[in-house]
Amino acid sequence: MLIIPLFTLDAKEPTMLMLKGNLSNALQEFQVLPDYSFQCKPYGITTVDELLNSKKTTKECKNVLKKFYVQNPELYNLHYHVLHRKSFYHLEYENKSCIIYAKGELTYSEILLKEGAALIQKDLKNEVFEPRFQSAQRSAELRKKGIFKDPNVLRCVTTD
Repeated sequence: MLIIPLFTLDAKEPTMLMLKGNLSNALQEFQVLPDYSFQCKPYGITTVDELLNSKKTTKECKNVLKKFYVQNPELYNLHYHVLHRKSFYHLEYENKSCIIYAKGELTYSEILLKEGAALIQKDLKNEVFEPRFQSAQRSAELRKKGIFKDPNVLRCVTTD
């Protein structure tokens, strides 16, 4: 029987882990040991991918979001351009999600927000990341990036 010490994932300091695979903007797979990996979603945000696959999303909105991705393939594949397989990233585990430091102190969540590929979760309460995420999302809104350039997409992603 193999016992895997995952205590470092619950610690508040960052842990270096290798990215095993990018499954989507909403889900990454990290390798801990040669025979053990786990999947993790970006902290504090809801991605377009999650909305597209949600049972709560209407059929009409799913069609709008699919069209959005067809028109914006760079956003659909953003995870490939930001996070690179077999590279190591600092990672913190928070509320069943991962804070992935993708470029120095810049998190993967902030990058998705800046590009308009995600929205801040409505229930996010974090005094460190909430202001950073708000700034990133505001940047996408002002520049009309991603979901903020099409009112139909924006309506779908902001509907409860």
